[in-house]
Amino acid sequence: MRDEDILRHARQLVLPAIGAGGQHKLMDAHVMVVGCGGLGSIAAPYLVGAGVGHVSLVDGGHVDIANLHRQWVFRSDQQGMAKTTCLGAHLTALNPNVVVTCHHQLFDPTLLQNVDLVLDCTDNARARTLIARSCWNAGITLVSAGVIGMNGQATTFIPGKDQPCRDCVFPEDDSTDDACAALGVLGPVVGQLASIQATEAIRHLVGMNGGLEGRLMMVEMGEIDLRFIKLKKQKNCRFCSNI
Repeated sequence: MRDEDILRHARQLVLPAIGAGGQHKLMDAHVMVVGCGGLGSIAAPYLVGAGVGHVSLVDGGHVDIANLHRQWVFRSDQQGMAKTTCLGAHLTALNPNVVVTCHHQLFDPTLLQNVDLVLDCTDNARARTLIARSCWNAGITLVSAGVIGMNGQATTFIPGKDQPCRDCVFPEDDSTDDACAALGVLGPVVGQLASIQATEAIRHLVGMNGGLEGRLMMVEMGEIDLRFIKLKKQKNCRFCSNI
């Protein structure tokens, strides 16, 4: 680790749960962020700031002024530009030592080569199902979150015969609707869930125990309520029961 790295990451190097060993793990890791909207555009800078060595961005969308209330990494004068390009430039400026790969496209399973962990920051169920199944087949840990209105949820899927997959938890969830456009969303709630995703990713990369695997965190900010639901593998799951 170079002197610059020690200085840059000094505040987290002193954390017993991270230390020099954990920092090296972060610097050697490759994390993919699928979706560069409200969740991804906030989670990705936290990963780069923490020193994750390689961050890949996947999103086929463009900056839209209607989304800036929750996608504040982008600027008004970037409207119409590719989100991956704008976010990638922001991440490189934040930490030039991190490799940032931008994929201006929809998610494709072939992009998962050499990826250690994935953040699902997309906003429709069909994409989430494809991402989750692809990560499960590739043996890659997936940290997933979603926000509607003033409510959010997050969980982590770790492929394994005793672990629930996404289809176990959301068996009929195949909608392609843009729920944010129809039902609205509060920007700070998106920021909370993005921070949870980034924290969960860092925890797993450095090897901390516990976390959101096997649990669904439900955040209801209208009432300032936090709940956890234990998740179980379903014997008749349409996806993982046949694997």
